[in-house]
Amino acid sequence: LLPALFNWVAKKLGGQGTFEKTRYSVAYSYIPYVYSLILVWVPSFFLFGIENFTSETPEMDSSITLTILFLIFAIIDIVIGIWTIIISLKCLGEAHQFSAWKALLTIIISFMIIILPLVIIVFLIVGVTTF
Repeated sequence: LLPALFNWVAKKLGGQGTFEKTRYSVAYSYIPYVYSLILVWVPSFFLFGIENFTSETPEMDSSITLTILFLIFAIIDIVIGIWTIIISLKCLGEAHQFSAWKALLTIIISFMIIILPLVIIVFLIVGVTTF
């Protein structure tokens, strides 16, 4: 659904791309994220085990090596995440023949279209139940 929303918003902002190009741009932009699953999460799962999913990490806390490895994996994950965002902006911009900044605006508007109605619904529900 995101490529369809991105395509609609990009068209409203003057984009020249098609839905197919938008879909390809979204798919290709997630390639680094897939690599992060292989490079970070698989070794992390084998090294840290269940402590990946708990708030208390006694084995990791008692080993400086595991703590350093955890921090290295976190840094790698952050770098790949930032790189994924940059590629996403460049791909969407290329698909619609506009700048990465306009692609960022497209993504922000798209997420606002999704988030705003949800926030309004939550406030209506919470507001009704508090009285």
